[in-house]
Amino acid sequence: MRSLLTALAVTVGTPVQAQTLPALPEETAAANSSTWADGNRAAGPLFGVESTDRRAEPELFISADPDTMFARLEDLRLTVKRAAPGNRLPVRVKLEQEQEWLADSFRDVTLRAGDTIAVLIIPRGDFKSRVTHSGALTATVDDVDGYETADAKATVLVISQETPVVSFSLSRDSYTFAEDVGRARAQFVARMAPGMPRGVTVGVLVATRGEESSIDGLTATSGEDYESVSGGLLMMGEKYALEDGRWVGRTDLILPLFDDDVREGTETFELLLQPTSGEIDIAQLATPDGTPCGLLCQHLMHITDDEDIPAMDLAVNPAEIMEEGETAATATLSIADDKSFAVDQAVTLALAGTATRGADYVVSPPDADEQTADYQVILPVEADSVQVTFKAMRDGVDDPDEKIEVSPAVDGNNVGEMKAIRIMNRQIRVPRITLVATRDTIIAGLEALRLTATREAPLDSPVAVTLQLTQEQDWLPRASFQLNFAARGSTATLVLPTSLFSSEVTESGILTASVDSVGGYDTSDATSSVYVVSQEGPAMKVSFSQESYQVQEDSEDPHVSMVAWAVAGMPRATVGGVLGELSIRFREIARRL
Repeated sequence: MRSLLTALAVTVGTPVQAQTLPALPEETAAANSSTWADGNRAAGPLFGVESTDRRAEPELFISADPDTMFARLEDLRLTVKRAAPGNRLPVRVKLEQEQEWLADSFRDVTLRAGDTIAVLIIPRGDFKSRVTHSGALTATVDDVDGYETADAKATVLVISQETPVVSFSLSRDSYTFAEDVGRARAQFVARMAPGMPRGVTVGVLVATRGEESSIDGLTATSGEDYESVSGGLLMMGEKYALEDGRWVGRTDLILPLFDDDVREGTETFELLLQPTSGEIDIAQLATPDGTPCGLLCQHLMHITDDEDIPAMDLAVNPAEIMEEGETAATATLSIADDKSFAVDQAVTLALAGTATRGADYVVSPPDADEQTADYQVILPVEADSVQVTFKAMRDGVDDPDEKIEVSPAVDGNNVGEMKAIRIMNRQIRVPRITLVATRDTIIAGLEALRLTATREAPLDSPVAVTLQLTQEQDWLPRASFQLNFAARGSTATLVLPTSLFSSEVTESGILTASVDSVGGYDTSDATSSVYVVSQEGPAMKVSFSQESYQVQEDSEDPHVSMVAWAVAGMPRATVGGVLGELSIRFREIARRL
């Protein structure tokens, strides 16, 4: 119908009589007289036709993304859009609120010339903090000349509540890390309140501090044990996932650690977290158990280095001790690798077995910590081993043999194999080795020293033993010699000749010889001491007697007499082989005369 009317209005060749046209509701009567194109007026009343087909006005739209927002935690983002570019266009957006979040009810935004989109952002800080109920906020576009705005409407659910909508903290397993992990990952966890429709982006400011801050309890040093961290950490909204019907977000905070081979024990530094929003009543920083931290959360972080505990060897000698005689064994704990301790280290020896400490045996040195159940000894930082003595105690009870089981540990970590010490209740008779010297005094350089070791049966096999010499003066160049018992031989002798003793020593003293331990024999009595005389001048003076200078030619027994004097301080006189030879020679000379 509109196309037809348009054709009639445009194609006018001759006057059209009104009565020849059907009445149409769209038509409008013209004036009773019309003016033709040539300027002449029509002869009678005429009717004209005017079209009402206007072009549809372009539309304006408004949208919100997302359709929910958390008051004071997020900005409200509204987008105004037109279908095609046009001139600069100011637009007023009306805001209808179910709660009084905003102080005003409209905001203005402008589409620039050539643009189809303008974004209106209402900052989170414009939302009032006293509103504690959620509701709808509807944005509509006010009338704009030349644009259709009837459908320009967007509704947003604004979430406001009295309790926090989100709480964030470190996870429970983010407080202790081994030194050798290099890059420790502390997990930052955000939990939305029950019923929240999605997660919200939240952030924290992060900083660390350690021993250099002089705060009690902080022992880790920045730059040596860990690398300091400072800055911001964000939990983005897209990192949330539903966990048991609740939105939970997780992200990692990297804490670089430095590794070494020195056992320092557990060290601590502090990780400080502070919310960026400052809105602690709606975005709450908390500990893993949910306790609020307020504007600052202080977390103690622990660095362990159990991997730096040195490997250690435990040796026990001898493995058997006697209750009769109350003999002792020595346990030696030694570091067996290149690692070390940073300070004096308490080493624990767990003592078990059938023997009872204090009743069947005693331990020395004294327990370093009498408050603990097990025995502790201190390994000095500069030492690589420590020794402990286990001494049997005679209790007068005829009981079976007992056993001490020794297990070493450092800070609860086993560091060596268990070793056992057997306490023998009855003395087991083993063959003895004894040692004697031919003299209890010798004059160095004039007399040889003969030492004889004697063993008891059985004598079937050869046995080699080591003889140790302890000297008060440096007479001999060596401190140990070997004695060999031949098969079926009961004695072995060592002769130290006069030439072996140094002539430069001018002080006397004791020389003690002892036989080292040897399997199957008791060498506890294989010890002998000799007093060695050394002095600056001669020890003896020798001359002919006065009568020896005259010899009778017809004497039946010609001889000369010699006189020897021991100098002052000599324990006794000595007769060397030279004197005997001289006596014989003089007899031969006298006979010849």
